[in-house]
Amino acid sequence: MRRILPLSFLLVAGAASAGNVGLSLGPSFGGGLGADIDVMFREVAATPFGGRFTLAANLADPYTATPESNERELGFNVRGALDVLYALDSGVPDVVLDVYAGPRVDFFLGMLGGRDGTVTTDVLAYGAGTGVTARYRLLSWLDLVGDVGIDAYLPPVFNVTDSNPNSGVQVYRFAPGDADYADVDAVVNQPKFVPRLKLGLQIVF
Repeated sequence: MRRILPLSFLLVAGAASAGNVGLSLGPSFGGGLGADIDVMFREVAATPFGGRFTLAANLADPYTATPESNERELGFNVRGALDVLYALDSGVPDVVLDVYAGPRVDFFLGMLGGRDGTVTTDVLAYGAGTGVTARYRLLSWLDLVGDVGIDAYLPPVFNVTDSNPNSGVQVYRFAPGDADYADVDAVVNQPKFVPRLKLGLQIVF
């Protein structure tokens, strides 16, 4: 499997025409400020279809409750996406436009700590996303990239670890359908629909 995936990317890249293979990096917003990097292949084998792999990370407000004055909280998400692209005619010179859709996987880690101990929550969520991305040619090898989309996720499993100096470490698992699932879902700040924005630069090959 480790050999098949890189080989697949090489085959797709080889089938894409010159100027339609790119590597982009830029700031993004998806539930919080962050950044993402992606590899894109457009118009593979002279068709309007292409592909894109994205890896993104962003800071997140982990819990809906306001922490006490002696508490500190930290949260972040790491997301992977694999999209199918479909090229559209933008009607504007030097601007290329693609719509996209594909699966998503998102890892969330949230921590709340204070004198009374630390609560850590980790979530692995699966879903799908769609959107539109546009590129404007700045130089022969450089594009300005804009992207807007939305992701939707299935109800995930919440893994909660409560570390207390008095009672020790307690580990809890809350799955959809459990009696306390709705209460935990309301506290952990992981929305089921996440709008996403990106503005970055893409190196063109």
